[in-house]
Amino acid sequence: MQEATEIIPHDQPEPLPFPFNQRTFCRYEPIEKRIETARVLVVDDLLRDERDISEQARAEWGKNVKLNLRRERQVAPLAVSNILNNISRLVREPETRIAHLSEIAEVVEEFRPQAIVLSGTLSDFDYYHPELLENFGKFIRATKTPVLGICGGHQLVGLGFGARVVTLDHMEQHEHRAGRPFEYQYRFIRIIDAEDPIFEGI
Repeated sequence: MQEATEIIPHDQPEPLPFPFNQRTFCRYEPIEKRIETARVLVVDDLLRDERDISEQARAEWGKNVKLNLRRERQVAPLAVSNILNNISRLVREPETRIAHLSEIAEVVEEFRPQAIVLSGTLSDFDYYHPELLENFGKFIRATKTPVLGICGGHQLVGLGFGARVVTLDHMEQHEHRAGRPFEYQYRFIRIIDAEDPIFEGI
């Protein structure tokens, strides 16, 4: 799989598995900026440092703990930047704040966002410190603020409500670490119920 941080020269095709003849972009209908202002908290869900990892991660990663955490920190700004860019395409005058998963409750209390966007993740959740997941679970079950979870962020919400997070071949994450099938593509969607409140204002 292509490293997320590798820069592809502009004159070479990007080898990611995008559909439609391997295009490196996804065609879409333009979205009109109908939202005048919004206060949005963007949450970095990737592992930050050794405080965030479980004993399972320490045992399996061994000498590679710092290397794996460095990779998480390389991916994190890319994920957050992508979210901020998309917010700016939807909202005319956005007010945004970035926080790490470990501080979400405190920042929400102080910033009072109108919406929260959770970034994707890189590592399996049993590599996360149990306290980190427990605290997020308490927050997500109690919050009244609308939350959008992207990829691993969506899985994190499910986990907080007691859902099982399994691999694409329906195995527990720890049962299938290597050679696991991945899903990494853009997909077209069609809104079939325009009255659904989730699409209000878009």
